[in-house]
Amino acid sequence: HTGSHDLEVMELHSGEQYPLTLPFDDGAGAELGRFRMDGAALNRGLLSLQGALPTDVLIVDELGPLEFRLGRGWLPVLSLLRADCCHVAVLVVRPELLAEALEKLPGPVTTVIYVTLENRDRMLGTLTWLTRDSAQGWWSDDPPTATERTNPSVPECY
Repeated sequence: HTGSHDLEVMELHSGEQYPLTLPFDDGAGAELGRFRMDGAALNRGLLSLQGALPTDVLIVDELGPLEFRLGRGWLPVLSLLRADCCHVAVLVVRPELLAEALEKLPGPVTTVIYVTLENRDRMLGTLTWLTRDSAQGWWSDDPPTATERTNPSVPECY
C-alpha cells in the first residue's frame, strides 16, 4: 500500500515496482471493492511472472477476489504451478477464498498456513524453512547454475 487506495507490484526477481491500482476518482480501470485495478499493470505483472520461470520458488501475494470471483487478474498463474516451472510456490490467499483456490490448484497442496496478527511476524522464518527444506530435495547437493537455468532444454513454462 502506498496510500489508502493504492497497491503496488514488486517484482522480486528484478526489483522493479509499479502501481497496480489507479486513482479511484479517475474512472479508469476495473473497480474491485475499494480499489480500481490497472489492467496494464495486471498484464505486466503476469508477463513478469511468466518471464521469471523456471524458478526455484514462486511467490504471488495475492490471488484474491479478482482471480477467484471474477476469473481475471493473475488467475493464469495457476497453470504455471508445475514441477518443471517452479519447485515451490507460495501463494497468498484470503481465508474466505481458500476453498475456491484449492479447487483451482492443478496439484496437491502440502501445506496451508493461516497467518494471523499473532503469528505474522514469524512467517518469514516459517516460509524460509519450508522453501529451503523443499528445495534441498530438488537440488540434491548443488543448486543449478545460471547457465543450467537458462538452457534452451528447460521446458516452456507458459
